[in-house]
Amino acid sequence: MKIPELIIEEGVEQISQGAFMACRLLTKVTLPSTLKTIEQEAFYKCSHLTDISIPEGLSTLGDEVFFSCDSLRSITLPVSITEIPKGTFLGCKKLETVNLSSELTTIGTDAFIYCENLKSFDFSAYPKLTTLQKDCFSQTGLQRVELPDQINTIEIGVFGKCSKLEHINVPTALTAVPDYFVYKCPVLTEVVMHAGIKTIGRNAFSDCIELEHIDLPNGISEISSGAFLHCKKLQITELPLGLTNIGSYAFSGTSALDSISIPRGVQILGPGAFEESGVRIVELPEGIKTFYDKVFNKCQRLTKVVWPADQKEIPSKTFYQCDTLSTFDIPLGVTEIKSSAFAECKNLYSVSFPETLKKIGWRAFDNCALKEVEIPDSVTEVGNEAFANNKSLRKAFMGRNIVYKNGAKFNFFSQCDSLQLLRIFVSKPIPMSEYDASTCMSYRKKCVLEVPSGCDSIYRATDVWRDFKEIRGVTVGGDTLAAVDFALLKMIYDRLDGKNWTNQWDLSSPDRFEGKWHGVTTDGDHITEIVLYNTELRGEIFAELFTLPTLTRLELTNGELRGSINKVLEGKEQNVSPVLKTIALSCNQLTGDLSPFANSFPALEKLYVDYNQLTAISVPIHSSIRELDYSWQFIDPNTQTPVVSDSCPVVQVALGTPFEPIISTLQTYDHEKQDYSRDNFRKNKIYHYTILDENEPVLMVNPSAFIYDSSIDKFKVGSDQFAKVPRNTPQPFCCTGSPYVPFYFSLDWIDGDVNMDRNVDLIDLQSLIYYCAHESSSSQFPFNYMTGDTNEDKEIDVRDAVVTVNRILDWKGEEPHPSRPYFAAPTVACNVVAIEGNTLRLVNAEEVAGIQLSLQGVSSDELRKASAVSGMKMACRQTEEGLRVLLYSFSGQTLQPGQHDLFVQLPAGTTVSKVILTNLDAKRLDAVVASTLTGLNQISQNEIDRLFADASGDTVLCIYALDGRLLYQGQPHIEHFTSLPKGTYVLRLGNRTYKVTRAK
Repeated sequence: MKIPELIIEEGVEQISQGAFMACRLLTKVTLPSTLKTIEQEAFYKCSHLTDISIPEGLSTLGDEVFFSCDSLRSITLPVSITEIPKGTFLGCKKLETVNLSSELTTIGTDAFIYCENLKSFDFSAYPKLTTLQKDCFSQTGLQRVELPDQINTIEIGVFGKCSKLEHINVPTALTAVPDYFVYKCPVLTEVVMHAGIKTIGRNAFSDCIELEHIDLPNGISEISSGAFLHCKKLQITELPLGLTNIGSYAFSGTSALDSISIPRGVQILGPGAFEESGVRIVELPEGIKTFYDKVFNKCQRLTKVVWPADQKEIPSKTFYQCDTLSTFDIPLGVTEIKSSAFAECKNLYSVSFPETLKKIGWRAFDNCALKEVEIPDSVTEVGNEAFANNKSLRKAFMGRNIVYKNGAKFNFFSQCDSLQLLRIFVSKPIPMSEYDASTCMSYRKKCVLEVPSGCDSIYRATDVWRDFKEIRGVTVGGDTLAAVDFALLKMIYDRLDGKNWTNQWDLSSPDRFEGKWHGVTTDGDHITEIVLYNTELRGEIFAELFTLPTLTRLELTNGELRGSINKVLEGKEQNVSPVLKTIALSCNQLTGDLSPFANSFPALEKLYVDYNQLTAISVPIHSSIRELDYSWQFIDPNTQTPVVSDSCPVVQVALGTPFEPIISTLQTYDHEKQDYSRDNFRKNKIYHYTILDENEPVLMVNPSAFIYDSSIDKFKVGSDQFAKVPRNTPQPFCCTGSPYVPFYFSLDWIDGDVNMDRNVDLIDLQSLIYYCAHESSSSQFPFNYMTGDTNEDKEIDVRDAVVTVNRILDWKGEEPHPSRPYFAAPTVACNVVAIEGNTLRLVNAEEVAGIQLSLQGVSSDELRKASAVSGMKMACRQTEEGLRVLLYSFSGQTLQPGQHDLFVQLPAGTTVSKVILTNLDAKRLDAVVASTLTGLNQISQNEIDRLFADASGDTVLCIYALDGRLLYQGQPHIEHFTSLPKGTYVLRLGNRTYKVTRAK
């Protein structure tokens, strides 16, 4: 349409959506004073529009009204327009002057984006302006921005990509610098912060390549991911006090950084936090809880690092390609160096390894300049090509306790062509083909090989190994085991049927080297660990096993060890190892009382004695033992000693039938260490009990045999990893001490199914409630709590518990969960179901915190009219099996066994068909549920007098408060009732129960 000038007559009140869209020749518009509304895109892409006057009476302005009006230079909006809608001036490239309402409160998303000639905007002219929405000034020509302090909301990217912006401040109403606040502002040089800032948002200043200085006030707790990414001229020497979290790539590419002091209190260092920065000196404080990969990756000026003593691992690629790093002292306490941690550090010539080191990862020091490597005896695992391509390496000494896996290649020093001396402690040569040796041991014809004394002749007779320049048998100081330690090995071998073990020991001499004593770890001339499982151990347990003063770990599992565990240390309690932290005796035939044994070890932290024949726990076990498994003791069913098995899941109790646990979960996860990301979780192993034909053996599999193969739907299991055993074979609860478990493999899970029994029920709810309240596991074998993250916000909180309630009850949406502290007056005829407190036979005398009932013959409306709740929240839902009712507590309300009875007031005629009980720890509870009681309606004073008059002397009177507390139990004298304060009570006389009000 060719309309160069448009005059709209008086009387018109509305311009409709897109009315003049793409009228590219339109240059001038005169609007009537009667105009009230301009709808969306009314002047969209009127690219030659230069003159338009907005009347004062305009009250409504739609989105994108002046979208891409390329020739518009100035605009004045009336006082009545208090919000600038989305995209109003988007792409108005020549817009220079803007006069907006003094009542302006909000500038909407993309309002001025791409207005590249808008060089200034006086924010102070708008005292009521509080909100700047997403990208509203992005890619404009603004040069200097002064934001007034009343602005309290700035969304993502508001001033991003402003190519001429030099100065900006953060208003005091904000405690967080917004995400992408001024990202990619290439000439920004000045940012004014204030003392109240707590967080710097994601990529807030990323790619501000001219920003040199910024004052980071103390009190900032988080610098989010990419906050200063690629700020090439940024110079910061100290980070703010109070900082706890440095996000991923926060300072990546800050090439002008020199030295950085990370304050004490930082708990998280994100992936690549200082990657490719110019930092030369780094001091890391103690107390960092999460240290991700690649933190100093490719810092090519880095020369000095002070590593914290409490940081046990050096993560993958932490110092990858740090070309100027020449030496590194790994402090005592570090246990693992992960893959490629120092790879490609081409000037790293010296590294000291501590005696605490256990593992060196794949290619950890690949392509460095190391001259000598001496791996301490504490190391048990070295990854493939750990020291490959060290062209300057002359000497390499392997530790005595390194485990060389079957089929592994000796490729630790591949392409180290200058290697002149190699010492290994392996009695039998590792099989190698000529082809493998040509790449893995290309140095061998110029290198001297040192092996344990007496083994040199074996190496000379073995292909590939015979090619070494010289082979020597050597005895190095510390190669001989101490006499007392060697004597213990002989004692174990002799007393526990060593001649029939699956892995034999060579006890011909105390000289020590790898493979000589399977399962034994030494440090210097002393034993620190003995780990024997599936070794066919047979015999009586004896005290000397536990008295070696340097022993920290003892695991003797899946054997036939016999003896009374409470007697084994009699008279020798003072001689036990003071440093023994882990004992595993699972799957044996031990008997007796666990308490005296467990409480004898001052440093013990982990104790596994599941699947034995223990008969008692006479006194509480020390709380310092933080992992304790004594489940599944196979005891004579006629014994009077209860089987303590509180690690079993909560089970359903059918009325009128004996209590029998339903085994549903055989393995759970360590919540502290498990990766619960949604994609990764589907790759993990989940084990459940498999119900097979009674005549069939149980199919068992070694969990380590699972190999992930290309997709979440395919897993391989080696055929030699299967075993069939008789059905009466003890089944391990959590794999501790046993490599085989009965399994049902599943690649999916049910949201909310915390205990992984494939049902969402009360146990899952109570586990979540406990977790919300305690921030810890509700069991010594943690359940998979992250399946309880039902709203997928990566937090476990009360919202997930509410969603779980709804899921149990099959609700599709939110419904109220009424809570009443006591019985209210019912509006229908009611009876009461009683769960007697003295019948709550709990494993460790713990408390009931949740009840789930299945009711028949009653509707949810009738139940609510019955006011059935006694001190707990109630939620209910009609299902195919009847009315499902949950009584639970978020506040810790519990029932004390022996002191409380549970009264559930139900409409007359209701039948209780199923009950589930759980305590605070979501452990199983045994309960006897009384029959439905009748006659619990209100009775008069005369009837009360008659009740007591008719009661015989041997009748027991019980008086309860309405919250279930037992107030009196004894002889049926009326004065015990009349002496009570005014109120309503429950009286039980013999087998009859009544609700009674004392009015006087």
